Amino acid sequence: MLTGKALSKSEYYLTKCLEMEQEYGMNIADFRKRVQESDQEVFSEWDDLIVWEGYQLAYEEWAKRENP
Repeated sequence: MLTGKALSKSEYYLTKCLEMEQEYGMNIADFRKRVQESDQEVFSEWDDLIVWEGYQLAYEEWAKRENP
């Protein structure tokens, strides 16, 4: 039962990460670099970076539980 929940959760967070990749046309590492190295602070991008990092961490955590 826990494996099923872990699979469901990991798929959910992976989907959220892929949506962010599609929205910005790059992976999280490239987006992080762009946001951090930008000369102009765009608060909406910082907000999205924080959310995206949360999705990524949640995905990694649930994926570990899916395949211990």
